[in-house]
Amino acid sequence: MFTSNLFEDFMTIHRNFDQLFNRVFSNGGTTTERTYDWVPPVESYVAGDNFLVKAYLPGVDPKNVEISTENNVLTIRGERAATPDKDVKYILNEVPYGRFERRITLLEGLVSDLEKCQAKFANGVLEIAMPVSERQLPRRIPIQGVSDKTQIAAA
Repeated sequence: MFTSNLFEDFMTIHRNFDQLFNRVFSNGGTTTERTYDWVPPVESYVAGDNFLVKAYLPGVDPKNVEISTENNVLTIRGERAATPDKDVKYILNEVPYGRFERRITLLEGLVSDLEKCQAKFANGVLEIAMPVSERQLPRRIPIQGVSDKTQIAAA
């Protein structure tokens, strides 16, 4: 017979709380809207002439991913399909399955041409590259009375 210990019970509660937290805050703060089963980690940054967004989606089939933009918001949604075996009793399962969605608000005027956006999926990482408007590229703003060595870079 399978027995549990306090640490495993605590970790289950912790995971469930994390999933609830992610569901509530990925839907604008309400649980009455469409809910999602998990929220993938994402990073975004400017590199060269591109605004890049990376979503970490290991185990997700690229065919199950949809990328769209509307009202200056980039949306990544999809699903990690589960293949549960009814005869299996998990000892540890930290892999979330089901639907997901991430919304990234694009800074006004940052992306110059959405038609030139490109996406690629490799090794479980979805990378979206969007051309940056020249006027929005990071630049240095000099501070009067401060030597070159201590100037602060402004993004």
